[in-house]
Amino acid sequence: MNSKVTLIVVVIAVALGLFVLITMNPSTPTNTVDPNDPANIDRTDQRLFDPATFDPNTVRAIEISGVGDEAAAPVRFEKQDRVWLQTQPTHFRMDAFAIRKLATAAADLTISQTYVATDLEDENALQELGLDPPAATITYTSNSNSDDQSEQTAVIHLGKIFVGGQAYAQLADDPRVYVVTDDLHKRVLQHDYSNWRDMTIFESLSPEMSRIEIVNDDDSQSVALRQINRRWYLTQPIQTHASAEAVGALTQSLIGAQVRGWVNDQPDNYTTWGLDQSPLQITVETDRVAEDGSVSTDTQSLHLGYPIGMTDTGRYCRKADLPHVFTVDGQLATLLFPSMDSLISRTVIPSLPADIRSLTINGPAGTFSLQRTTEGTWEAIPDWEEEAFAVNPTAVDALLARLTTNQDGAFLGSIPEDDVVMTIAADSFDGNTIATIAIGTGDVNGIFRVVFDDGSGALRFTDDATLPTFVANEYRSGVGVNESDPNAPATDPDDASK
Repeated sequence: MNSKVTLIVVVIAVALGLFVLITMNPSTPTNTVDPNDPANIDRTDQRLFDPATFDPNTVRAIEISGVGDEAAAPVRFEKQDRVWLQTQPTHFRMDAFAIRKLATAAADLTISQTYVATDLEDENALQELGLDPPAATITYTSNSNSDDQSEQTAVIHLGKIFVGGQAYAQLADDPRVYVVTDDLHKRVLQHDYSNWRDMTIFESLSPEMSRIEIVNDDDSQSVALRQINRRWYLTQPIQTHASAEAVGALTQSLIGAQVRGWVNDQPDNYTTWGLDQSPLQITVETDRVAEDGSVSTDTQSLHLGYPIGMTDTGRYCRKADLPHVFTVDGQLATLLFPSMDSLISRTVIPSLPADIRSLTINGPAGTFSLQRTTEGTWEAIPDWEEEAFAVNPTAVDALLARLTTNQDGAFLGSIPEDDVVMTIAADSFDGNTIATIAIGTGDVNGIFRVVFDDGSGALRFTDDATLPTFVANEYRSGVGVNESDPNAPATDPDDASK
């Protein structure tokens, strides 16, 4: 083949390639526009929406229709009391940043090329550009300005996305087609709208929540907690002070609880996920006081269903006031349903040592009281003596510390009466009894331990098998105290039996 024939073949091949490329590319209109011809350029490198009339800060409703199916129900978002909500086809609180991006993406649309009416005379032109029908239609409803309640709307039809970060768009009542940046197209056409939801499970929770109720598989193990003056108490199945650490971890887990994934927005029933008669439920109540003094209660409940799978510890869930089925991580499910024993405070007396005015000790050696004097020192007043005597502050501080700091564990139960060795009653400065504690020893999980019983149905225990000092003279000032173990028996040269 000579060079002339070769050249002809190459030219024909190139021509055929260009023909196929042009005719097979659906992103190119039938009537190709020369971008260098000023007659075909109406607006270039300008915003599609005039910033003077379209302000994303004033948008209060966004409706998206036609995505995937022209007959599908539109998706509508509305801003109510500064909160973005999905109102169609389901109702849910949305992530404000994600919805705001729908408005700012529209405001940021920049035109790189415009096709005027003469460019679109072919009956298939709009269809080729993905605008007949549109891939999606978005309607923005805005206030005229931030202080004005009058409405104005802006409607945009989205077409096909093509290479180079570009896409086709058309405004309502405007025959022209614009080539614009594709951020809005990708956001609307390539995202799952459920991912725009606020993934926070419990709305507007704070540490100021008032009550928590946990219903476990067995109703007898249901737990109720109540916050009073910034302290948490168990009110069911027993009434006692709750562990600040354990309840603090629970409340932080509630505040930070997040949806892992969405399963079904409108289920016919909840049997598939074990949510039809869910035995696991946690309810949070928050009392809110209005300016007029009236109190309203915000109640939110979460139901836990089946585990997701054999190797996936996540759980299916739903909120009581919403139809949506979603999943949470297995770790979160564990944190939201702590054991009963873990919620019991391990502190015997829920007070600071400085808040205790006196201790009355009744033991095998008799009854005596330890009282603070007006000077801030301590004295002992035995029942069998008329005169009080000064006591060793180290011994009293050791007893107070033992009563007001965490023990090694807690569980439901009570000390048998025959096992009680001594009792201690603690009084506050206003004369009220803070707590009366029965103290004994016994076998706890196979270990001989000292056990404290405040009469609430909860026992606190310590691995230290040494009972608190119950002999009055062992608190006497001048009596030898083991500084390394203040709870150890004192050495008294006199009679230490009382």
